[in-house]
Amino acid sequence: MSVERMFKYEGLGNDFIVVERPTTQRDDAADAALARALCDRHFGVGADGLLFVDPQTPSMHVVNADGSIPEMCGNGLRCVALHYARREPAQEGPLLLRIATGAGPHDCHIERTPGQDGEGLGHRGDGGAFTRPPSRAGRASGAAHRHTHCRG
Repeated sequence: MSVERMFKYEGLGNDFIVVERPTTQRDDAADAALARALCDRHFGVGADGLLFVDPQTPSMHVVNADGSIPEMCGNGLRCVALHYARREPAQEGPLLLRIATGAGPHDCHIERTPGQDGEGLGHRGDGGAFTRPPSRAGRASGAAHRHTHCRG
């Protein structure tokens, strides 16, 4: 499998590589091999796992760095919600997303908060929010922090 677009995110200390790919191209054996190669911290990009997202429909397929496939990953979901939110044009009010996962759909509530560094995105679920910190050399390209929540 070739990877044309990938992004690196961090959520609560876990870092992930987000790969855009239609869900129709899912191949668990190839995905596991790709995860082991890309997630290797010495010879790859380095990450705790890969998060495959469909460019058209909000969804998440998780593959851990060792190639295992869990149903769900909460910190990964935070990163995927932020990834989809960044793709949406600016709008007034919250962005509501239902993201399909192996454990069923999860509803995410994303808000744009004025005065934040970067795109001004906040991500809320059951009362939490996050702000994107200023970029730092060597850090992931996006960060989803401890007050980020989605409901499943």
